[in-house]
This record gives sequence, C-alpha cells and structure tokens, in this order.
Amino acid sequence: MAEPRVDTKTLRATPAADLVARVDALRRQRWEHRLKLADGTVRQTHLLRLLRRQLARILTIQREQQR
Repeated sequence: MAEPRVDTKTLRATPAADLVARVDALRRQRWEHRLKLADGTVRQTHLLRLLRRQLARILTIQREQQR
C-alpha cells in the first residue's frame, strides 16, 4: 500500500516532475486510506501517519528546490 521510505538524498536527486507525480500518488493513497479508516475496513492505522510524513518530506524538498 504505502511505498517504502525513500532516503532524502535520493529524493533531492529526483527530477521535479517525478516529485510532483509522487505527491499526487501519496495524496491519492492518503485519501483512500482515510476513507477506509472511516469505514472501519482498515487494520493498519499506522500507514496514515507514514503517508503523511512521506508527503511532508517530499513537499519540504520541493520548497527547498524552489529557493
């Protein structure tokens, strides 16, 4: 479900277009996971936290690259 944690060095070396695609994918996964959590069909509640942190990590790197 959630992709494994990627090292920040790897993310910084990733092209901007790929980072945008990852952000979209993570947001979609996070939304789907939140819906499943509300339904009560998900057992791995820790994944929501992991998705949020991965998303924040990528968005931070994007903002660093914009400067």
